Amino acid sequence: MALTTGPGSTIFTSIGLKNNETIGSVTAAYGNGSAAAATLGTYPGSVTLSAATGGTFTASNYTITYITGDIEVTKAPLTITAENKIRYFGDANPPFTVKYSGFVNNEDASELTTLPVVTTTAVKSSLVGQYPITVSGAAAANYNMIYMPGILTIEEQKVIIANAFTPNGDGINDTWDIQNIGQYPNCIVEIFSRYGDKVFYSSGYNTAWNGKHNGANLPVGTYYYIIKLNSSIKPVTGSLSIIR
Repeated sequence: MALTTGPGSTIFTSIGLKNNETIGSVTAAYGNGSAAAATLGTYPGSVTLSAATGGTFTASNYTITYITGDIEVTKAPLTITAENKIRYFGDANPPFTVKYSGFVNNEDASELTTLPVVTTTAVKSSLVGQYPITVSGAAAANYNMIYMPGILTIEEQKVIIANAFTPNGDGINDTWDIQNIGQYPNCIVEIFSRYGDKVFYSSGYNTAWNGKHNGANLPVGTYYYIIKLNSSIKPVTGSLSIIR
């Protein structure tokens, strides 16, 4: 931002006033370093003051000495914010993007000599929930970076339960498939025979059921399941068939 010469400046200090008198404003003139495009650095004596006025003092009662000031051009703050993203459990992370705030003189991201790096702690197998998206590593000659994190929200996918499988050892459909059950690592899966006997129990479902009980193949027929995904979701119940 350029510094504009003119009256009405209140950015000064005064020494020597009597009786608690005050000065309202001065006229400030700016020299080298005042342009918006001025390069970084210190410009000694580039601020000159004159024409003190206003307040409660009377100028004719004082011999006024104006002391010049320096202009120091420093890097502008540039805020880089990670944009929030959403994906489903089991999907790959989406491309991460950022937005910028603070470019001056009609400049844009082309001023960056090093682009920001955007990362998250979430991986493809991460559970449903929210994960931070962090930004770092950007560089530009005339800007100081301020990084603001975003949030990656992983949403649950519908659990799809097969109603039949064929554990005959041919390598096709040999286990009972429950799609997206991995997003509930503490789920309880129980299967019962038509007589109410429990033939399968699992805390989590890391190993799919192969149609056996105590190492022996169960007969073809209909079985009944209860799946407790977590304590806040009503158990899922239904039937499935073993076909050989």
